[in-house]
Amino acid sequence: MNPTLDANPMAAALTPIHSPVDGRLLGEVPVHGAPEVRAAVERARAAQRAWGQLSVRARCQALRHVRHAIARHAEELAQALSLENGKPVQEALTHDLLPVCDLLAYFETRAPKILAPQKIPLHFMMHRTSYLHCLPRGVV
Repeated sequence: MNPTLDANPMAAALTPIHSPVDGRLLGEVPVHGAPEVRAAVERARAAQRAWGQLSVRARCQALRHVRHAIARHAEELAQALSLENGKPVQEALTHDLLPVCDLLAYFETRAPKILAPQKIPLHFMMHRTSYLHCLPRGVV
């Protein structure tokens, strides 16, 4: 990696991204330091708090929208994956995008049951009831 600086000395360094197929420049991405990473984590924490306030049904709808967006843009995404990784477009579709869509569909339909409170049997205190509750944990 050989980052270059913009004309502005305070600007983030940029790392060029080259195609593994033919070596051509695909673009440049900024290289961020610890302060930018901390700021990104804080933004993620703020977004997660809002996400955690949504009902499971609303989160499932969001997953459905993401899945549909990936499906709508599958050809573009596969082309980008192919350029960045040097893999054939068909492989990007079948090994990268299709499994993501399948996982999104799986959790979209099963999340209400998976995340529902589950009764835990208590062997010695039969007169008591205990439940396992799944709660959003935040940024990890």
